[in-house]
Amino acid sequence: MVRAEDADAVIVATGARPGPLPFPAEGIEVLDQWQAMAHPPHDAEVVLFDTGRRYEGAALAETLAPHNHLRWVAPTPWVGFEVDPASAAPLRRRLAAHETELIPQTLVVGASAGAVTTVHVVTGRVATIAPVDTLVLAGNKRADRALADALAGDGPAVQVVGDAVAPRDVAAAILEGARAAHRLDDR
Repeated sequence: MVRAEDADAVIVATGARPGPLPFPAEGIEVLDQWQAMAHPPHDAEVVLFDTGRRYEGAALAETLAPHNHLRWVAPTPWVGFEVDPASAAPLRRRLAAHETELIPQTLVVGASAGAVTTVHVVTGRVATIAPVDTLVLAGNKRADRALADALAGDGPAVQVVGDAVAPRDVAAAILEGARAAHRLDDR
């Protein structure tokens, strides 16, 4: 379809897709961030594993907490590491009202029927969180390069920007998109 447009150049900003599961998980529901936002679980024991450190985890926590018993796990020094201070305090109050457990400096390393296995990033202590019905992954993304790869070679000049290069924050994507547009002007 893109080739049919006979364009001189194409800027590919296809974003990211869920990454592969970074640990073994059997007998437990595992949702990526997009699935959890589209169809959040209700009345469940939920672990939210946030490797993204941005607002994805915070948005998911606010979506999940009112209807579930939520434990928000992150490997960073505190949960919601890159949420700005003016937003973090009200966020924590809202989550506390739903008795959300915040578990920082912790990695999820496995999941099985009814339980999640964790490791503390400083002490190395292994622990089990149970019961768990659903594990939600935030920030576990990979670049979606399918279109860029399909357009490579003959045809229009292709510039890849944003999460299609590598998943990161929106400011980087906007800057790359603007730079790509300026390069088109310079042609």
